[in-house]
Amino acid sequence: LKFSLTDRDSTSKKIDRLTNEMEKMRRDREKLVPIIHEIENVMRNREEQIEATKEDMNKVEDRVFKEFCKKIGVDNIRQYEERELRTQQERLRKKVEYETNINRVSTQLEYERKREEQLHTNVVKFERMVQDIE
Repeated sequence: LKFSLTDRDSTSKKIDRLTNEMEKMRRDREKLVPIIHEIENVMRNREEQIEATKEDMNKVEDRVFKEFCKKIGVDNIRQYEERELRTQQERLRKKVEYETNINRVSTQLEYERKREEQLHTNVVKFERMVQDIE
């Protein structure tokens, strides 16, 4: 019975301590909510500023590269850059593919040459055997 009472008191104190700690955390969280909202607003405003700056930069690029874009038949320099990037990536992919094929064919050729040498060696060996028998 004494052990049960001690355990009950200990558990009760622990519950009280945890309840107090939980309440403190709730209060702290409530204090942080407005700060979080303010930070989110600042971030949204910065994102809008960044987008506006990007649009301004695009307009300047469009003015600067207007004639060039007309000559090559694209609406703006970003289209040209994107097209060139895709072209470059495609060239790189084809280069890797060709190099892979060249390596494969070279390896196959080397194998076939060694095989031919071995066959030639066997033919010479068999011709000598035939000559020796005759």
